[in-house]
Amino acid sequence: IQTDMLDVAKRELAEEVGLAATLWQEILRMHTSNSVCDELAVIFIAKGLSPAFAPLDDTELLQIKKLPLTTRFSWGLKDQP
Repeated sequence: IQTDMLDVAKRELAEEVGLAATLWQEILRMHTSNSVCDELAVIFIAKGLSPAFAPLDDTELLQIKKLPLTTRFSWGLKDQP
């Protein structure tokens, strides 16, 4: 199956946090499981964010917290959720 990873990232951004982006930059490709599968993760930075409508699934309850990227990175280094 061929999948355009940028299209997937755009859909996930809309579905998971209700946002759309005007600028996308791929920053990383990595194999997440080197043993029995060839799964590939592609990481993007999305900029120029604006609200986008995406209905929640019946089982979803999301709480969205907007933070500067540098704050989130520093939390990760300090092992904060």
